[in-house]
Amino acid sequence: MPAFEGFDDVDQSTQEVFETSDTESVSSSDTTPLPTSRRDSLSYEAIDIEQSRNLFQHSKANAQLTDFNGRVDKLLGSYETFTVSETTQEKLERIRRELEEVKEELSRGKTKETEKDLQQVEVLKKSFKDINRDVKEKALLSIDIVQDHIEPFTLAPSSTSESILTSEDLLKLNEKIQSLESILGYTHPLNPSETITTKLNSLYSKIQLLSKDTESLSTITSQIDVINERFESSLALRRQGLFQTSNIGGNTVSSEQQNSLRQMEDSELLAMYDKVSKLTPFIDLLPSLLQRLQSLHNIHLNSSGAVRFVNGLEEQLGQMEAEMNQWETSLNTMDGKIKDIEKFLKFGGEEVE
Repeated sequence: MPAFEGFDDVDQSTQEVFETSDTESVSSSDTTPLPTSRRDSLSYEAIDIEQSRNLFQHSKANAQLTDFNGRVDKLLGSYETFTVSETTQEKLERIRRELEEVKEELSRGKTKETEKDLQQVEVLKKSFKDINRDVKEKALLSIDIVQDHIEPFTLAPSSTSESILTSEDLLKLNEKIQSLESILGYTHPLNPSETITTKLNSLYSKIQLLSKDTESLSTITSQIDVINERFESSLALRRQGLFQTSNIGGNTVSSEQQNSLRQMEDSELLAMYDKVSKLTPFIDLLPSLLQRLQSLHNIHLNSSGAVRFVNGLEEQLGQMEAEMNQWETSLNTMDGKIKDIEKFLKFGGEEVE
């Protein structure tokens, strides 16, 4: 069906003509690229990747302290860089990788000239294996290496005064132990910074804390002395054979005496265990009790400071009250003088009239 059917003025036999844009006649190959602006401060030269790798392969960037938001409390506005030295194992791995690359390049274009190079590469690989084996053997620490690092240390006789170790001796001993631990690769799992001196200081502080309660210590000491005396007496009786029915010096020990001795020992042991069982529940409460005592001590100190402050405040209030009374007296005096002046002026005015 023709598009213009029903229009008598339109010739249906002619070909339809469509108008096109002028820009379509221009070929796309004739278009010129748009001009781009080049800044003088920027470098548009090609970057040598291999040179950059060799320059920055041992450098690392740390962005932990870096902030690009413009905050004033941050000092670093860029990354913090630091150099990482190449370890022996990394050097060996790099040499092995380079030897493999050289061998692969020479094996691709194999000629008479490259055969000599391949032989040299094989020799280098063999020497590399020997070096790597030596390094691994040295890494395995033997007893001889440890003995070389240990300095001879002899203990002085305990009867002399020189056997007492000083703080300098303890520090030297601690340094030797730390050097041996670093050689063996041992690290402390809980507190690596704790030394012998810190342990001794902590023990000394605990002993000082316990020694302050002299009353309890004296009571415990007396009880321990009594227990020791009874224990020694029982041992002496056992050695003399009093727990067996025998005759010593004409004296006979009967079974009743044996039973009484055993009952006495059993009662003493039960009493001691009873005391220990009564003290056991207070072990967990001891830290909280010490904390309460410390807080009570702080409260006493603060209360004494508050009392001193209140006393000083009362003194200042008394001084202010005395100054106010003096000020009131001076105001009354000034008021009387003003009244006298008013009377004098009034009397002078009457005389003028």
